[in-house]
Amino acid sequence: MKTLVVEGRLLKDNLTVIKKRAGSAQVIADLSGNAQGMGLLGVARILREDGVRFFALSEPEDAELLRKSGFTEEQILMQRSTVDTDEIERLIDKNVIFTIGSLEAAVALNSVATAHRTVIEVQIKIDTGLGRYGFSPSETDKIENVFRHMPVLAVVGVYTRLSAPQKARSSAKKQLEAYNGVLERLQGDGFETGMTHALDSTSMFRLNTEPYDAICAGSALTGLVYGRERLGLAAPAWVEADIEEINWMQKGETIGDGAACKLRRNSRVGVLSVGWYNGLGLVREGQNEGKKGIDAIKTFISGPRYAPTVKVAGKRTHVLGRIGMTFTLIDLTDIDCRPGDIAMLEIDPRMVKGLPITYR
Repeated sequence: MKTLVVEGRLLKDNLTVIKKRAGSAQVIADLSGNAQGMGLLGVARILREDGVRFFALSEPEDAELLRKSGFTEEQILMQRSTVDTDEIERLIDKNVIFTIGSLEAAVALNSVATAHRTVIEVQIKIDTGLGRYGFSPSETDKIENVFRHMPVLAVVGVYTRLSAPQKARSSAKKQLEAYNGVLERLQGDGFETGMTHALDSTSMFRLNTEPYDAICAGSALTGLVYGRERLGLAAPAWVEADIEEINWMQKGETIGDGAACKLRRNSRVGVLSVGWYNGLGLVREGQNEGKKGIDAIKTFISGPRYAPTVKVAGKRTHVLGRIGMTFTLIDLTDIDCRPGDIAMLEIDPRMVKGLPITYR
């Protein structure tokens, strides 16, 4: 048996931290990437139990799945600006909010809405430096064309996402100044901008949330943000795997993928049937505090310093050698256990593939 476990209580605890930080701002749960790897429907249901009524997604099939599964009243923001009329047609009757990041995307949406004789709700995305999906702050005239000449597009929000590194507050503030400048120009010209939001899981803990109507939290739900312990966030997802075999190995023997580990003592070695193919040992850039992404991934797989935490029978142990593609070796020398017992392994759920999900 091997599975990704998602603990609903810990997920709700993270949501409590997010809500407290958001203050009066609405929480938008970013469930892109299969709900940050934790399973779209399962996570959406847990969050809905705790009052979340606004979800952000990136793929049309995710919006279709939520609507088909009973999420009929919740707001859904599609975060990808698109000119693909087939995608727009798929969602035209799903009551989603589309993102407009270019005049071309606005024209495509306007064309479909006109053909269907309906009005589409949209939010306008401003690109303040991230480089994906968004009008430049200098393109206010193009944005105003949406308000003036496309009455079938109802603008219900204007938003941005920040590209600043985690500690570069001066850069973030410049980006917010650019975004706020667009809002001031639009509002000054008499246009109603609707919901305003700019902050995500990283920036919400470092910048003032008060000026905005909402914050969009994704990775904060996983607890995998810089300084999570200080922020009060937990890791609600981990992998559980049966111990397949236990073997006694002699001091001096080399074991593991590429014979990477020479044992320093006689050791009781456990074999788990999960590896880097399943996401074990992979981390995204910036997650290992102070480590660049590619270095963190390399070190995480090949060396013990950044290897994932492992627990067996309530005791911590460690990975031996390199994490293999479909297997991992762990040290069980000082742990009373047997084949079939469960090992719990730290993992980034966004990296997981090939594992079922269990909710508790």
